[in-house]
Amino acid sequence: MDLIEDFVRGTANLASPEQFRRWSAISMVSAALSRRVWTCFEDDKKLFANTYVILVSSPGLGKTRPMDLVAELLRPMSWIKRSANEVTRQRTIQDIADVFPEGKAEGERSFFFLVREMATFMPEGDAAWMQAIADLWDCPREYEKAIKGKSESSGRSEDIVYKPYVSLLFGAQPAWFAEGLPKTSYEMGFPARVFFIYADMKPERKLFLRRKQLANKGELHEGLKQLRTRKGEIMWSKPAQAAFIAWMDGGCTPVIDDPLLNSYNVRRDVHAAKIALINACARGHEEIELDDLERAWRYMFAAEVQMPAALTNAGGNVYRAQEELAVEYVQREWDRTGGRHVHEREVRRRLSKTTSTMVVERILNELIAQGRLKMLYAEKNKAPNRLLKPGVG
Repeated sequence: MDLIEDFVRGTANLASPEQFRRWSAISMVSAALSRRVWTCFEDDKKLFANTYVILVSSPGLGKTRPMDLVAELLRPMSWIKRSANEVTRQRTIQDIADVFPEGKAEGERSFFFLVREMATFMPEGDAAWMQAIADLWDCPREYEKAIKGKSESSGRSEDIVYKPYVSLLFGAQPAWFAEGLPKTSYEMGFPARVFFIYADMKPERKLFLRRKQLANKGELHEGLKQLRTRKGEIMWSKPAQAAFIAWMDGGCTPVIDDPLLNSYNVRRDVHAAKIALINACARGHEEIELDDLERAWRYMFAAEVQMPAALTNAGGNVYRAQEELAVEYVQREWDRTGGRHVHEREVRRRLSKTTSTMVVERILNELIAQGRLKMLYAEKNKAPNRLLKPGVG
C-alpha cells in the first residue's frame, strides 16, 4: 500500500500537474486520519497529521481535477465531515462546532475544508478568520476564540470546539493573493502553516481516448478504510531520528530565501514531521522509517522551490496592470501632442474595456492622489471631465 504514489499513478491520465495530484493525495490521507494517530519529536507533545495545502495556478491548469477525485474517494468515509465547496464563515463555524462537541471520544471525527476556489471562502483578507483557522491547525484540546455561533443541529449555543482535527485543501488563483492574503498577514499564523503548491505549465490533454481519470479507485478506497484502523503513537525508527536531528542541527537546509516565508521557515521541522507521519501511514508502516522522512523532504523541497512564485502577487495591487495602462496612455498622448492635456473620458474609455466603471474611477482617483497623474484646472473640472497630464513616478 502506498496511498500517495498510488493516487499519483492512478491519475496519470488526468490533465493536471503531477505536484497538484501528489499534494491532493497528501491532503486526502491527512483528512482520512484523525487524532487517533500522532507522533512526537519534542518531549511528549503530540503532533497530528492534519495539513493545510493551497494549490495555486491560473485558470485552466488542472488544479480542481484532483481535488474533485479526492472528494469522490472520501465521500463514503463517514467519519470525515467535509465543508461545502462554497462556504460562509458562519456556516463553517456551525459545522465545526457540530463535528467536535463536548463529550465526543477523541479521534472519532475529522473536518476537511475542500474548497475549489479560495476566493469563495475568503474573498478579502480577514485577519480574525485567518487566525481562527491557523489556531485549529495546532489541534488544541479546547478552542473557543472566534469559533462562536449557534449549532444548527442542537439549537444550543456552541462556544467551545473540543479536540478538533482540521485539514484543508484549497484552490487559488495567483491574483487572489493581492487582496486575499495581504503582506501584513505573512507574519501571522495562517500562511506559516500552509503549503503553497504552484504550477504554471498547462498539462498535455489527449482527447477522445476514453481513459479512466482514476484507474485504481477500488484499491485506494480499501487503503483509506485501513487508515481508520490505525490508532496510537507512531514512533520514529532510530535511523529516522538520527537523520531528523542532523537536519535540525544543520539549520533545516535548504531554507527558502523569501521574506514572505520567514514564519513558514520557522515551522519547517513541524511540516517535515507531519509529512513523514502521513507517509508512514499511507504506506502501512508501523513506525516512521528513514525512507518516510526522506520522501517527506523530497516532497517539501520540490514544493518550496516554487512557493515564492505562488506568492508573486502577495500584498500587491490587483489593479496594477490597469494603473500602468492609464499612466502610459497619458504620458504617450502628452508626448505625442507636445504637452497637450488628455481628457479623462479618453482614459476611461480604454480602461472600461476590462474594468468596471466603479473600479476605473477608483484607479484614476488613486493615481491622482499618488501624484502619478496630475489635473489641470482642478478647481473647474470634476470627474469624469478632468484634464490630465503626467505626474511623477
